Amino acid sequence: MDTEIELKLLVDPNDLETLSNWMQQRPQVIKSYQRQLSNIYFDTADRQLRQLDCGLRVRTVDDRSEQTIKTAGKVIGGLHARPEYNVPIDGRRPDLFLFDRDIWPDDTDVAALQESLLSQFTTNFTRQTWLLSYSDDAIVEVVIDHGEISSGERSVPICEMEMELVKGPPSLLFKLAQKVCKKFDVRPGQASKAARGYRLLEGAPEPEPVVLPLLNLDPAISVEEALTELSSAALRQLQSNQDVFFANDSIAALQEVRHGLLWMLQIRHYFNDILDEASLNLLANAKIWLVKLQWVADALYRKHLLEQKDQYMKRLEDKKKVRRTLKECDNSTNLKLASALLSSRDYSQWLLQLSEWLTCQHWRLEGLAQPQLDEPVAQLARDVLDHSKQYVAERFPANECLSADDCAKGCERLERALLSGNCFRRMFDPEATSAYRGPWHDMLRGCQELALLAFLQRVVNGIDLKDEEAFERWLQRKRESWLELVEQSKQAALAMEPYWR
Repeated sequence: MDTEIELKLLVDPNDLETLSNWMQQRPQVIKSYQRQLSNIYFDTADRQLRQLDCGLRVRTVDDRSEQTIKTAGKVIGGLHARPEYNVPIDGRRPDLFLFDRDIWPDDTDVAALQESLLSQFTTNFTRQTWLLSYSDDAIVEVVIDHGEISSGERSVPICEMEMELVKGPPSLLFKLAQKVCKKFDVRPGQASKAARGYRLLEGAPEPEPVVLPLLNLDPAISVEEALTELSSAALRQLQSNQDVFFANDSIAALQEVRHGLLWMLQIRHYFNDILDEASLNLLANAKIWLVKLQWVADALYRKHLLEQKDQYMKRLEDKKKVRRTLKECDNSTNLKLASALLSSRDYSQWLLQLSEWLTCQHWRLEGLAQPQLDEPVAQLARDVLDHSKQYVAERFPANECLSADDCAKGCERLERALLSGNCFRRMFDPEATSAYRGPWHDMLRGCQELALLAFLQRVVNGIDLKDEEAFERWLQRKRESWLELVEQSKQAALAMEPYWR
């Protein structure tokens, strides 16, 4: 068994030749060659291997075949670490009995699994390979794959660079990747060829935005383990939704990218009293990208108003004029800017730096003991949740009735507080059955509706309405209704007993 540690970068096809030439000129190259690879991926009709997070393939090169199974591992940014088992075989059908029995869960019926194996999809690509030698006998293998994944008549292209650590520290992969990122339009990739093949097999549905998950952190894990888990999850949130956005220009996916950036800022806040400021600077840089995506909220309000026109404009005499104005607020320029931002070399380098920070634990201070990192995380989680409640209460005081504008401006504060619940709720409420979060979500919904109405007001201000007074009366009734909901939800939320105490 080998543990494959590799870094995947997605490559612009226009850069393939230039990137290949640049690799060939690296002084560390001791060997290079090119091969044509053909792979068949196998699973059962009901995707049993997929459910076990395993990928099974038979690879044929120069009439020699090898079966490989990759079992569940972890992905941090573009860094993939998965146990991998390889066995030479005759023919192109795998034999599961050639693998060690220990790789399977105890209740696996290997004979039934073998009998049920079916070909699922194929990958065919040209692979250019370079072997690089560094000091201390460190070795890195770099490949560029260019071809396609096929299932029936459907196919998707492959154009990626993979750097695999043969021997040496993972930092070597990141140093090389940063050099590539500074010269070429690449970005860290998460989805394996197998994952993309399964999507193709299932009809390649349009990928959906990935909403913020409720994490399952064990209260006994250390502060350092929690830092790794939380930061890795936030990085996945960023990259998963970045991929969705590139697939279909989804505004909702960009909103989830924003949530991932907010999450990074929250994580920095959680650990601010434990780690020195310099070691958290990378997380703080999320603010740079967040500012550049401020327009996304208005774009979502515009989309919602157009889709739910009867809810907001049914009684508006000038609704056709308002709809026409909303449609004229073209997002194409902003979408192009967002695409340029998320594919920029600066942003890709930041993602790589975050991956390296996590993989190499760059928060560790050389020569200094940091016992607080080894403490159980439960107390830190309680403190964070206490602070989150107080953080909201400062914006929404229990004894004050806020204006619509004040509530609209409180959306981000509520989002950040709820993020803390996503991180730590199940540590104290394992089944997530507590009703505690309900009023907080109601508050956020009310504040978002008030922000939407403020956006609609700005749109209408530029239009000559037939009956402005009627519109203002309708708008005021809406505001009062949502303000009442926010106030009721606020009182309920602030009065509830914390589930973490």
